[in-house]
Amino acid sequence: MSSYFVTVSGQTSGPYTIGEIHEKIKQGVLPLSEYIFDPVKNEWLTLLDSNMVNPEYKKMDIPTGGVTKPNPNSTASDKWNELEWYLFKDNNQMGPYTYIEVVKMLQEKMIFDFDYVWASELDTWTKIYECPAFSAEQIKKMAQSVDPSIKSVFYRRQFLRAQYEVSLFVHNQKKLWKGKTFEISAGGCGFKIESNEVKPGDQIIMHFSHGDKTLPPFNALCLVVSKSPVTEKGKSWTRYGVKFEALNKDIQLNIRNYTEKAA
Repeated sequence: MSSYFVTVSGQTSGPYTIGEIHEKIKQGVLPLSEYIFDPVKNEWLTLLDSNMVNPEYKKMDIPTGGVTKPNPNSTASDKWNELEWYLFKDNNQMGPYTYIEVVKMLQEKMIFDFDYVWASELDTWTKIYECPAFSAEQIKKMAQSVDPSIKSVFYRRQFLRAQYEVSLFVHNQKKLWKGKTFEISAGGCGFKIESNEVKPGDQIIMHFSHGDKTLPPFNALCLVVSKSPVTEKGKSWTRYGVKFEALNKDIQLNIRNYTEKAA
């Protein structure tokens, strides 16, 4: 019988059979945000993301009360204010929150696309970027509301953004991809590659080329915070948004100057 290693409070533990892992989840000693090593994929995955864990056990931490019962006659604005969303982040369950509150936390970077949400319409905890309710189209629809309380959610960004197109290399200690940037700010950037293997929450290293000489070539340690598939001129790409976690201060100043001039 196959056995697997898991993490418990940051420490590797095991090996355990899947039955033993299920029992630990049931007992509450193994949170679903802990990791299990997948020998086929040769990587650590959260228990929620692993196909080896029975889907029924992924429902163990789902809230059983406190959620507003959905009203079928609610308008979109009403639904945005219903207490129906829970968050699962850093081994902690939080909520319930309204849809507006969750979007505001995303805007303020208190939570990220790779954190988990649950509402009565979902079967189990779901990563925000995989939840249809938080798709770019739905957020855009909300942002276009004339309701003043909705508009206040979408505040001016901390860092100005500007279009910036250069080639770059991206790697995650395992693989290397060649891609292109499409925008940049002093706090992060947007880029696209032809692979969807990079996931929100991954830490990656990016090597930016010289481009049009506006900015010198530079490297940055980044955290992936968003992901979305796109098709451009019949070609499939995956767009990512990253936050700079380690960046040379002179480079950051150069980027700030560039974006201010481009604004």
